[in-house]
Amino acid sequence: MKKKCKIVMLPADGKSYIFLKFNDALEYNEHSPYYGIKHLDWKYQHLYVLSPDEEIRIEDWYIANFTYLYQHRIGFPLYGITAYKVISSNDPSLNLPLIPTIYLKEYISSYNAGNIPTEVEVEYEERDEFFELDYKFKTKGNFSNKKIQNLKLSPNNEIVIKKTKDSWTREEVIELIKKASVIEFDPNWCMELHLELVNNWIKANL
Repeated sequence: MKKKCKIVMLPADGKSYIFLKFNDALEYNEHSPYYGIKHLDWKYQHLYVLSPDEEIRIEDWYIANFTYLYQHRIGFPLYGITAYKVISSNDPSLNLPLIPTIYLKEYISSYNAGNIPTEVEVEYEERDEFFELDYKFKTKGNFSNKKIQNLKLSPNNEIVIKKTKDSWTREEVIELIKKASVIEFDPNWCMELHLELVNNWIKANL
């Protein structure tokens, strides 16, 4: 199953293979040293994929107000802020699943074209987890189950990710309009007349 997640870019404290150059063009360079002397003209960046609904627990990394990266600690309640759990990043120091390199390059291409991605679709795997309903009076077959969703990962510990669709061709829009019109079709109408009216509306408005 796919889940729509937020993705944000924030300045990196250390170094990254992603950086803004002096002209604010975003670039990926796998030969850029992650360790060593920081290039003075580069503003190193990290990307973070955020879960829309996962609970933030102790030791989890999260983004507050889409601006700051924190690790949840005991004694620091998450009240009064917008906080999302980080489920993936290109920052290996977080020890989280990684964002695939191929997507990093797609993100950079969109960014430099003036279309900054804010959402992605992430693949999850769903499985059943069985548990006993009553631990005091155990009886055979007294079990229930709940659905568990886990990130789908590649052998390289990368999430499975793709861009959300944010543009459509004219032909795709027409197809969507026709499908929607059939769903809303009044059975008291003649279908042939209904489709003719829809086609006339499309010609006049698209």
